[in-house]
Amino acid sequence: MPSAGRIMRMSIAGVVAAASMGVAASSASAKDVWLWSCHGPNGKATSTPGNGTELGGRVEAVNGGCAGDSTTAGLKLRLTGEGSASLVVTMPEQSGLNAKAIKVRGTAAGLSAANVTLTANGTAVNPASLATPVALNPNGTVTLKLSCSSECSGSPELTVYGIGLLAADDSAPRGGSNWSSPVDHEMKVSPSYTDTGAGLDRAEISIPGYPNRTRSVSFGACNDLSPNSADNDRPLNPVACPNGTSQGTGPGGAPLPLAAKTVTLQVWQDVYNATTKQWTLDPLRLPEGLFKPRVTIYDAAGNTTVEQRDVEVWHPVLPSDTQELRISTASVTELPGPNVVPPAGDGGVQGAQSSQCRSPRLSVILRSKPVRVSKRVPVLKYKKRYRFTGRLTCVINGKRQSAPKRTKLAIYNKVGKKTVRKPNTAIRAKGKVDLKLAFVSSRTVIFRYTNAGGQKSEVKIKIRITKKSK
Repeated sequence: MPSAGRIMRMSIAGVVAAASMGVAASSASAKDVWLWSCHGPNGKATSTPGNGTELGGRVEAVNGGCAGDSTTAGLKLRLTGEGSASLVVTMPEQSGLNAKAIKVRGTAAGLSAANVTLTANGTAVNPASLATPVALNPNGTVTLKLSCSSECSGSPELTVYGIGLLAADDSAPRGGSNWSSPVDHEMKVSPSYTDTGAGLDRAEISIPGYPNRTRSVSFGACNDLSPNSADNDRPLNPVACPNGTSQGTGPGGAPLPLAAKTVTLQVWQDVYNATTKQWTLDPLRLPEGLFKPRVTIYDAAGNTTVEQRDVEVWHPVLPSDTQELRISTASVTELPGPNVVPPAGDGGVQGAQSSQCRSPRLSVILRSKPVRVSKRVPVLKYKKRYRFTGRLTCVINGKRQSAPKRTKLAIYNKVGKKTVRKPNTAIRAKGKVDLKLAFVSSRTVIFRYTNAGGQKSEVKIKIRITKKSK
């Protein structure tokens, strides 16, 4: 049997982080997106354009203006004499986008006179075909202007229900996600992202082989305004389609750089009842094993950023109502402290005995041959079963003896700061420990015996996992 010194040299804390930021891979090319002010093509309210400097004309609300969802509400530009009336639409400053075309959803009347013009940044717009896109010199601000070069006749007016600006967005979302591994009673990922473009749309998580675990959550309300159309129509609204989280303004009133906006993707979650002290298990929880969840972040233009990493699922042993291990049938001279009672089921001798297993001493070694040993740490093959053997002895009736058969030995797996209970094993005849275990990721395996009085002996064995044969 190996000495305790040999065993403990293999025992250190786990090194795999329990939570980390995922590495992201972006995919972006120039994608066209129509950004709508006032209302979208379907009448969904988006944002209110600003008014230009009025010279002899005016802008008035129609059927409530741009405030509510409607296909017949908007803003009316009306001229009563020489002058102009205009609407100004500006891209969100943090987006960095420029409009390269415009189209208008609305109606025009009395614009046939030669001295009446309708322009967008000085480029003529045909009142008879407002929905036909008009190319513009790229600009972050577009002014739609109705003008009379001399005294107007016929009271020209333009009713605008929505203004669409076409922009090319070639910037993918940037950021990363907070992942946890291993996971037990819940699996969730928290992406934190910004976007210099049309704005963040949604985050989605999928797990290969488990399509019913796919989850999606929006960063705002950046929905396609015409999902049955070939065009990508989105709100021109930095709240609905956020570029990030505002941090206010700095000196001079200039906006500070945006912070990342965070959402949470919850794949499953067990529910704990503090009254009954019982768990209700989510039917969508994954079985134990190693999985490769994929998180995809979408912006309003369709650019994506993808993260994928290994996540291990553990299912710890649920609490038991069995209480016999709390009962001590003999006096104990060595206790960890006053009034200490170990958790039920944490190793120990089953049932009452005339003499208690005092001063326990446990030894465990890896009996099977590892793939190799690296820096005194055995390297094991992924999912292959390996044999661990050892012995538990106790002082019974004043003599050190082998622990009784069927004594419970607790097993824990530790990755980073997270420790999860695994099913117990039973001591065999003559105090022998003999079992086979398989692993899917690197960890520290803890074998622990705790007697009814709280005295314990444990062995920690650090292992590394490889999928290679050498």
